[in-house]
Amino acid sequence: MGDIKIPNQADVYMKTDLAIGDGKDLRINYENNAGDSTGGFKLTFSDPPKYGFLKCTHLTEANLDLPVDLPAKDDDGFRIFKVETHGTNGLKISCNDELLITFEPSNAVCTGWSAFWRDTWGKKQRGDKL
Repeated sequence: MGDIKIPNQADVYMKTDLAIGDGKDLRINYENNAGDSTGGFKLTFSDPPKYGFLKCTHLTEANLDLPVDLPAKDDDGFRIFKVETHGTNGLKISCNDELLITFEPSNAVCTGWSAFWRDTWGKKQRGDKL
């Protein structure tokens, strides 16, 4: 699909018809203008669905159970995810207008990945390039 430029603080929308149990991933990766990784989010449509903040909660995998159920698909058969900035370097993720997760990287959240998250999620230009 190639790189999509988005301005800082821009919301990102993703639309999918994936079903729980499909085992497929919905993923967003951020880079700064220098091409350095500045974090990412991954949602695996397993049963139950799992999520992860890459280079924070896990290096590459969605390993945490969602704290809430995924909302049902809309009338057209889709789930629309909204990813927006939250706090200093975090993200807020919703699906069909229902809040799923708020995330602010820290030592408490990024257990075991402190060597990665400070370098990755701490880059102020996160969100320049998707």
